Amino acid sequence: MDADSTTLLPAEITVEGLFGTLFDPAVWADPYGVYAELRERAPVDRIDEHLWVVSSHAAVRDVLRSPTTSSDERRATGHAPGSDDEFPDVIHDLLVFLDAPDHTRLRKLVVGAFTPRRVRSIEPRAAEIVEGLLDRARDHGQFDLVGHVAHPLAVQIICELLGVPFADREHFSEWGSALARVLDPGALRTPEQDRVAAAAIAAFSDYFDDLIARRRSQPTDDLLSELIVVEADGDRLQLDELINVCLLLLVAGYETTVNLVGNGFVAMMADRDRFGELGREPSLMPNAVNELLRIDSPVQMNIRVAIEPIELGGITIPAGDEVIGFLGAANRDPDVFAHPDTLDFDRSVNPHLSFGGGVHHCLGAALARVEAAAAFGGIATGFPQIELVDCVRRPTFTLRGFESVTVAV
Repeated sequence: MDADSTTLLPAEITVEGLFGTLFDPAVWADPYGVYAELRERAPVDRIDEHLWVVSSHAAVRDVLRSPTTSSDERRATGHAPGSDDEFPDVIHDLLVFLDAPDHTRLRKLVVGAFTPRRVRSIEPRAAEIVEGLLDRARDHGQFDLVGHVAHPLAVQIICELLGVPFADREHFSEWGSALARVLDPGALRTPEQDRVAAAAIAAFSDYFDDLIARRRSQPTDDLLSELIVVEADGDRLQLDELINVCLLLLVAGYETTVNLVGNGFVAMMADRDRFGELGREPSLMPNAVNELLRIDSPVQMNIRVAIEPIELGGITIPAGDEVIGFLGAANRDPDVFAHPDTLDFDRSVNPHLSFGGGVHHCLGAALARVEAAAAFGGIATGFPQIELVDCVRRPTFTLRGFESVTVAV
């Protein structure tokens, strides 16, 4: 780290000071200097009475994998950022926020639907969708990669998976944008954003209540019909659980895929050699997707509550305290990744944490990789001379992505 970068944070880091710095537009465009300073100054640091941040790869990995941490912020001591009593309980019932035994039971029922066979079957369809989207965009000369490719790709895949009728798919982009905020801590949300998200949840729930009823009476060959009948040890998903699983797929599946495509493309535009390399050598794609996940993760942080004292980096976190794990910081830890700020498609060993870890490791990780590979492959081979014109970051923190990525072809 150079001498100037050490002035990014105040001498004593507080919640307001840290997130105020990160949300500075200039910093949020590239927060990795702040993350580097966090790692070097104190990879495990208390920033409030009952709130800690961890930024090293080892500490973030350990807190994600620890069996003595909770994903439910309502279990935190005192005021828990993100646990707004006015916010719909359905958010707290999402699989990503549940602990054992509820999490264990639901994940066991859901995981069987994301079989390797199902994911592999999506590969040709994803490539076909991307080809069609790029063909239509080609005529514009200049277009928004997020709006014309990433969004419709992710919407179409998730809707086809769930069996959502084509005419209804326009709702998903609207609901997804409104719900992207729910993964941010409550301290980073406004009442208006919560109101909009709550309305989206209500509309989503009503829609899937009706769609589930239709699939119960007339099953089809889709994921929703499979989830309705899936059984483990005599147990099945109830109606509210089915709706929550579908909601999770929208928030954590669709949104993160869109962000991965946008973030990854912009990262490659900063290193045209890597972009050209991907177009010439498609066999690099698996490594490339992992490296693009690492270099600018579509999910920047996870929050856990210590339900028992937990040791991280030689420091004991008291029971009841919250821990924010910065995935983006962990993914550029020089103790784990050589030349961490460099995009390297030959990085065959890549233990990035972009899909989380432990029992909450992302269920849709394989699906996200398939969609991203289709998008990056189509762009790199179909538009080798593509140029980045402009890009606008979205205002969310936990989910990091772009509102728009304007390109010229």
